[in-house]
Amino acid sequence: VVHGFPARLVIPGLYGYVSATKWLSEIRLTTWDGFDGYWIPRGWAKEAPVKTQSRIDVPRRRDILVAGPIPVAGVAWARDRADRVIEGLVRLEAVDEEGNALTLRLVRPGGFFGEEALFGQERIYFAEAATDVRLEPLPENPDPELLKDLAQHLSQGLAEAYRRIERLATQRLKNRMAAALLELSETPLAHEEEGKVVLKATHDELAAAVGSVRETVTKVIGELAREGYIRSGYGKIQLLDLKGLKELAESRGQGR
Repeated sequence: VVHGFPARLVIPGLYGYVSATKWLSEIRLTTWDGFDGYWIPRGWAKEAPVKTQSRIDVPRRRDILVAGPIPVAGVAWARDRADRVIEGLVRLEAVDEEGNALTLRLVRPGGFFGEEALFGQERIYFAEAATDVRLEPLPENPDPELLKDLAQHLSQGLAEAYRRIERLATQRLKNRMAAALLELSETPLAHEEEGKVVLKATHDELAAAVGSVRETVTKVIGELAREGYIRSGYGKIQLLDLKGLKELAESRGQGR
């Protein structure tokens, strides 16, 4: 049997040795206390939630390094905790089976994400650092003042979600793109050059922001540039006409 039969089962948030059924040979009705998996009698923990961890992949072990700046890169994951963003910007995304992403929310400094962990719920989205980020984990039992801040953030996040749903349902892509550019202009992805707002964003990231695909977004970006709203460069977009973009973002039509 290759890769399991009839299915290979994986439970998010648990290590594979307790959650990943690779070869299904029988199904037995029992209780949690009445059965131990293969590894439990061999000294492994019965409850195995994925813990906060990080890993440095570059440079690799035994790499020969030369003097000068050395890139350091890796991955980190933390599915079982809530965090407050202290610095930077975190992008929350849903990704379908074909790899298409949809931005659900942008978490700015002072905002929270992963609040599901406080209530024992599973996180159903991906959290990605859109810039360099510094986070502060929330305690398991937050004090009333912190809960008040969290409730206010969730209220604001819900209002943003309503606006995103409305745009997806009622606006053309060009109008949604104008709204997305204006939203990004108020995040750490933006800075000023020669008195104009410049965004650091790829066409893939913009596609996720408006619920489209890169090829279509590239055409819309070109149209906005030709009409004088923006100037597009490699990995960045300069906003030339903020007033025009705002009018476009608030309308249902195609603009000038």
